[in-house]
Amino acid sequence: MKYSPRYRLFPTTTQRESLDWTRDTVRQLYNHALHEFTKIPEDEGTLRQRVWHVRDELP
Repeated sequence: MKYSPRYRLFPTTTQRESLDWTRDTVRQLYNHALHEFTKIPEDEGTLRQRVWHVRDELP
């Protein structure tokens, strides 16, 4: 069995703040896209079409 190497990160305070900001932004974007996706009725098209509809509206 092959194992992937694992590395621990020891970010500085500035790097930690940057990582936290990025994680928070991605979380908000995901939650917004999920909310918009669930508002689309299932008979509005295929799953792929509904996903693309939400994707095309993102900035």
